[in-house]
Amino acid sequence: MQTYGLGKGAVLRVLKEAGVEMRHQGLNDEDQDEAVRRYIQGQSAARVADQLGCSPDHVLACVRRAGHPVRPRVGGRQRKQPQ
Repeated sequence: MQTYGLGKGAVLRVLKEAGVEMRHQGLNDEDQDEAVRRYIQGQSAARVADQLGCSPDHVLACVRRAGHPVRPRVGGRQRKQPQ
């Protein structure tokens, strides 16, 4: 971007036109809704992310933005509950 004085959008467009496969791009509105639906139905964020081509963190962000609670991570570090 700096070398050629291009913005991020221009660089992404050139890469897309060249057929470069992009990783972990955001989801469009329809796919965000689908991610939320699948997560709420019980699929893991990792599974939904694999199916839709994004990161698990992006799936969880979509779920939170939609106003739904996020389940605790399985096997992940758990927060201590206040006593």
